[in-house]
Amino acid sequence: MGIFKDIKRKSKTPTIRLCPNCEQPTLTRTAVGQFTNVDYFTCSNCNYQGSFYIEVELPQKKKDENQNLKSEQIKKD
Repeated sequence: MGIFKDIKRKSKTPTIRLCPNCEQPTLTRTAVGQFTNVDYFTCSNCNYQGSFYIEVELPQKKKDENQNLKSEQIKKD
């Protein structure tokens, strides 16, 4: 099982894909061909087209704060 030690598991924290040109989260996946396995993205802000993108994890702290606020609102009702 030494082979599988180096495989990185996907994190369960939410992520955002950013355009490498304008660094905005405006990327959409575009179909390249019928039988290809390549991810191809288009930015609606700067018209970037390519398969490279920046992936950023959302801060866990803000997510926990939002969950606490929701639970407090439910308790008040």
